[in-house]
Amino acid sequence: MDRKTVLVVEDNKDELLIYTTLLSYRGYAVLAATDFAAALEIARAQKPDLAMVDVNLGDMRRDGCDLVEAFRSDEGTRRMPIIAHTAFGDVYREALEKAGCDAIIHKPSNPQVMLAAIEELIGAAS
Repeated sequence: MDRKTVLVVEDNKDELLIYTTLLSYRGYAVLAATDFAAALEIARAQKPDLAMVDVNLGDMRRDGCDLVEAFRSDEGTRRMPIIAHTAFGDVYREALEKAGCDAIIHKPSNPQVMLAAIEELIGAAS
């Protein structure tokens, strides 16, 4: 059986390393992107089972809500489960839900909460 793949979109390189390491350790295949354009390109090409998207991507023009909307408007990624991962969950909650997020996790997050959300949406790694 193939391992399930998670795309982690995070502009903070330290956090990206933590999340990708944790998910790899749990047995997921992991793809990583640090910005909007790379995330969209990777998702379209690789078709991950789930995307975990930081809301604040360090881009004044586009944020994680915009990325979720881009995923939802693309035929290849439209049905991909998406978890928003943000320190601003209460501020963005309505926009994230409207954009089509399946779950919202608040930073700093407990690794068990993150893993539980992923497993609820796509199951265990393999």
